[in-house]
Amino acid sequence: MSAILDQVKLYMSQALEGKAELSEELVNEFGELCKQLIKRHFEPQKNEFSIRMSSVGRPLCQQQLEMAGAPRKAASYEFMMQMLIGDMVEAAAYIIMRGAGVQVMDYQKPVSLNIGGIKLNGTIDLKIRNSGVFDIKSASPYSFDNKFNSYKGFAAINEDDPFGYIPQAYLYAQAEGDKFGGWIVINKSTGEWAVLEPPLVDNAYRRKALEKTEENI
Repeated sequence: MSAILDQVKLYMSQALEGKAELSEELVNEFGELCKQLIKRHFEPQKNEFSIRMSSVGRPLCQQQLEMAGAPRKAASYEFMMQMLIGDMVEAAAYIIMRGAGVQVMDYQKPVSLNIGGIKLNGTIDLKIRNSGVFDIKSASPYSFDNKFNSYKGFAAINEDDPFGYIPQAYLYAQAEGDKFGGWIVINKSTGEWAVLEPPLVDNAYRRKALEKTEENI
């Protein structure tokens, strides 16, 4: 089991018993993060196509349609609410990790990488001392159980990756000059956490992710 997950579970168990504290500094930081998140979700949405680390690994045909200006299906109010809840869950996870003593070095840090003849931009979720770059995800019960917390683990995502999570992860790591540590995932319905780490020897996955990115660009 991941040391990060052990720290979080212990900290939250202690909090339930009234034996753990959350500093005023972290409380205020969470408040500021939530203010920024809800403001962002209510700002007018820009529809200009751009290539970013978070999207370049998606199916190529989907990106080509977006680049060509194909009309998008109108999103429902439920979708907006789901995205807002997910963002706030991820912000809470970051604050909880800080409170639990996880050595977070960077959070929401802009990065860039010259690849495929362009400067590709992105934003890493977390960099943890001696552990690498991590991505925080909030997940539905189905996604949590069948991908991020399944017995197949990393292989489940590698076999079916329509959102381009693996290229995204290794692009972040490559841009930061560090290893990819894994995904920190929270089940939005149950509150359960999982830390899904890549194989110890993952050079082939990194190489494939970078090659796919160059091909898509």
